[in-house]
Amino acid sequence: MEKQQTLKAYHKKRAALMLAAVILLIIAAFSSCFVGVANVTVGRVFATLLPGGHFMGAAALNQTELTVLMQLRLPRITMALVSGIGLGISGLVMQAITGNKMASPFTTGLSNAAAFGASLAIIFGFMPFGSNQVGTVMMAFVLAFICAAMVYGIASAKGMGKTTIILIGIALNYFFSALNASMQYVAITLLTTAFDPLQAFLLSVMVNARHIFYGLALLDKYKGLGKLRAFLIYVLCDETFSLVSTVEPRSGVERRDFYFCISLLDYGYWVLSTALGGLLGNFIAFDTTGLDFALTALFVVLFLEQWKKRANRPAGIIGILCAAAGLAVFGADNMVIPAMVLILAALLGGRRQLDRGEKEEGRI
Repeated sequence: MEKQQTLKAYHKKRAALMLAAVILLIIAAFSSCFVGVANVTVGRVFATLLPGGHFMGAAALNQTELTVLMQLRLPRITMALVSGIGLGISGLVMQAITGNKMASPFTTGLSNAAAFGASLAIIFGFMPFGSNQVGTVMMAFVLAFICAAMVYGIASAKGMGKTTIILIGIALNYFFSALNASMQYVAITLLTTAFDPLQAFLLSVMVNARHIFYGLALLDKYKGLGKLRAFLIYVLCDETFSLVSTVEPRSGVERRDFYFCISLLDYGYWVLSTALGGLLGNFIAFDTTGLDFALTALFVVLFLEQWKKRANRPAGIIGILCAAAGLAVFGADNMVIPAMVLILAALLGGRRQLDRGEKEEGRI
């Protein structure tokens, strides 16, 4: 009896919270119609709807203001509501199907896959029925469907466990996140100059293909971190990977807090530095010759940090040899993808030996 009363009280509280959320959503949507540069108020809207063109001293909207309300604000607010509801329903259905509360379009890679499909449609000008908007939506759905098929296909082959689905989804999320990031780097150049679509795609893959290896390497590190894992995946960068993979938290420091602080600070440094560069760059005049070497120096430092750990040295040697082979055979302009393929094949082929060496170092 007591259990039933507790459950009934819980459902009442939950229903009250949902009702409050719906009311707040309606208030926010209604208020958004009247926020902006155009002088659109509730009184002027009523004045426009009522005969006579006046309401409590307020004049009716002119044609420009009416266009702003009907063709800009209302459609955007409506689509925001529909998109939010759709995302909520998709997350609920995904969690019900997989039986895992961690399942979402982000942790299963669907969100980044859809974003990558949309970016491909925008950059390559995919326009079925003469509409780029239709092409963007179609490509987003296609890539999201492909990602979902990959997640469930691989998970089925591995036993279709709840944890397996999330881990595979996280790996694919890293993969498509890397492709998205690379498209951001090259989009401006590709959109302002003539380009070869195949070359553009390969360049996009090359720029951030390293994130594939980052994601695979951190699956065990981020395992068991709950909802925080989605944030750690989203903000992963080169410096964060280097620190997380080599530095262990001190005694008494929670692992999740340690990873969270590193990721948040690194992400904040990136965003703040980019914002300062964009704001102050035009006001500071100096010779930038050689400044582009800073990125090369960054990766050299990251490599040296990884080299300090004895278990990482065989993988580092493999990377150096594969890069040298790619440079010798394909040249400096075409070496990246062949070198990546060689590195991936070598690491997968020697995975057991590398894991054995890491375990032996752990015993020492």
